Amino acid sequence: MGSLDASNPVATDLDSPAYWYATSGHDLERMMQLAGIPETAQNPFLEFYRTVLCPALGARPGHTSLSCPSQRSSVLGWEGNPFEYSFEFKGSTKKAGVRFAADFTEHRPNNSLHPLSMSQSRHIIDYLRTRVPGFDSTWNDAFDQFFSVEDISPEQQESLIPEVGFQTPIMLGFDIKPGMLDPSSPSSWPDIVPLMLKSYYTPHYISLARNMSNNFDAIKASIQRLPNLEQTSPNILKALDMLDSYLSTKPQSYKQSAQYMATDFVSPAKARLKIYFRFYNPSPGKDYEFDDIWEYYTLGERIPGLDGDRDMLRDLIDLVGGHTSPSSLTQNPSASRDKDIKWKTDKVRVSKTRRKPIALYFSLTPDTPYPTPKLYYNPAQSSKLPDDLSIARGIDGWMEKYGWADGGLSVEERAGRVFSHRQLEEKNGIFTFVAFGRKEDGGVQVIGSEQLGELGKKFNKKVQTSLSVYMTPEFVLSPPVPFFPLIAGWLPAYLYRVMYCPSQTRYSAAGWLEARDTQKFASHEPFDRDEFRDMVLNHIDWNSGGKSPFISLLPGPCGAVDWGRALRPNNNWDLVEIETAELLWEGVRLFKLVDVSDKLGIDLPAKKSSYLRFEYLCLHRVPPNAITQKVSKEKIPSDTILPWIENLRKQQPQRTPRSVTRKAQRVVFADASSDEEIAPKKENLKDLLCRLKELLQEMVILLKSSSDKET
Repeated sequence: MGSLDASNPVATDLDSPAYWYATSGHDLERMMQLAGIPETAQNPFLEFYRTVLCPALGARPGHTSLSCPSQRSSVLGWEGNPFEYSFEFKGSTKKAGVRFAADFTEHRPNNSLHPLSMSQSRHIIDYLRTRVPGFDSTWNDAFDQFFSVEDISPEQQESLIPEVGFQTPIMLGFDIKPGMLDPSSPSSWPDIVPLMLKSYYTPHYISLARNMSNNFDAIKASIQRLPNLEQTSPNILKALDMLDSYLSTKPQSYKQSAQYMATDFVSPAKARLKIYFRFYNPSPGKDYEFDDIWEYYTLGERIPGLDGDRDMLRDLIDLVGGHTSPSSLTQNPSASRDKDIKWKTDKVRVSKTRRKPIALYFSLTPDTPYPTPKLYYNPAQSSKLPDDLSIARGIDGWMEKYGWADGGLSVEERAGRVFSHRQLEEKNGIFTFVAFGRKEDGGVQVIGSEQLGELGKKFNKKVQTSLSVYMTPEFVLSPPVPFFPLIAGWLPAYLYRVMYCPSQTRYSAAGWLEARDTQKFASHEPFDRDEFRDMVLNHIDWNSGGKSPFISLLPGPCGAVDWGRALRPNNNWDLVEIETAELLWEGVRLFKLVDVSDKLGIDLPAKKSSYLRFEYLCLHRVPPNAITQKVSKEKIPSDTILPWIENLRKQQPQRTPRSVTRKAQRVVFADASSDEEIAPKKENLKDLLCRLKELLQEMVILLKSSSDKET
């Protein structure tokens, strides 16, 4: 991916890729964990995300420097950030798909020479070409050629942007697919990125540049020019004609509201086309009338077999929009939709969150001669202005009503664990759309009884209902504090400790970093669950006054330095770098705080979660041979910390590499069930040897001190 790095000057600014990985990368890691995606799929995806996608995103929002003198906003997030995540459910909460869309337009810094360039997205597509099984870009390549306006002058490109209202010619969507890793061939896994790719092209620029009548006509022309379409997928042309016939009965604004043309990266015989529309309220200033929504969803009753969707769709809009309260809300008065919340008077937020109207897509497939619809409802459109907690509980109430809540995590739980920058009840903005519709999936049994009519019976289409919950991370208005997250539980090469006084962690006479209490859990695992939980709660509560057996470590120098500067601005402190392999080689126990908290049912304090979610708990002590360097805060530069610390590392004597697996360890409790991993007994021996080594070092120091006095 070297060409991608070279083409973007911001990619050489190490702080920018690190920022995206430390924020959105962590969000996606948590989403995958909550969805039960195995680490065998998480690890290669996150490595691809870190090394390929993060450098393509440019500088952090609001960040300006010599390499990024100006920025522009993305159209994807309502407040300008380049991300939208989603969980997808199909009749059950036990399983959820994880997806996200990203805008790789060169906004940070703005590419003034090629403002509508699609080169960043092309680099990513080319990278995945040989790494995604079944990858086929035939239709994408045709759309790329049709929608690109890169052949016109930069001045002409720039003139189109204010007319359109945004600067995003293409977006990419990523659907994480663990099933792409063949269990019978694990040797092939390192070469595979387990995801399905989609591209989304905006028709606005080409429609204006070629003086086409409207956006839909531009999309229609792009489809009709696909190679061999009539031979491979005649049903797509028939479905397109049905959509066109409906839109032709409406005002011209309906065709102009076509927003995206999307396609899969699979062979044309299997590929689907999705046409996205915005649906502006026919009665501005009022809530949408359901009959208007339903008429568009069914294309005026042209699409067969949708009668079973009507009540489900109406109930979903009522629940997430605050017009009907699920029982879970009425039982919790503090979460009432009618409570007085200050954010509702924030005209900027209210205006921006409501800016995205309801949207729909119509999927055109080789299997049926009619489109398959999906409605995207923006809860912020509701006059009730529900906050994010109310929206989440509305979705969960709908799941319960229709029997989808079958023991899996609720949407409220999922969103609360993914986003820690604020509480869901504070305001709205995290949830952007709740999407309901039909999902084509060959061989999947139809959910519910459907009267498809003669047209549906003829083609015997097998579909199921799906619900997608779309969320945006609010990087612009509520930026998170970035720390270096980990790749699905794997540790980085180095961990960091901010040493200050007074602190529960101190240096021993032998140079070890020691926790205040080195006797608690000295008998090693299995631990008492309640006792371990109490110690973790005590550790994260700085006002408890109790002795802690843990040492807090952070997985990145930038985050550790930010923490030190924020919490100890007027105090002296040192940054201590610790080599992870050496730490584990010595048998030290190391746990990821967020994983331990999940296992023990501990809710991390919201005000501290921006750094606690990245914290590691080191049990008892850090050996001196694991400490690679210690630097006082006065010697730490104000920026470019990563290159600085890499240079310091190069000046250190070469260390003997340790052959260990850098992986966070699991806590094993005395009441562990049969499926919980039990720590091997040899780890106890390692801890004993570690302690013996420490005692010998202290003895040597004492003997030397005694000898010096006698002399």
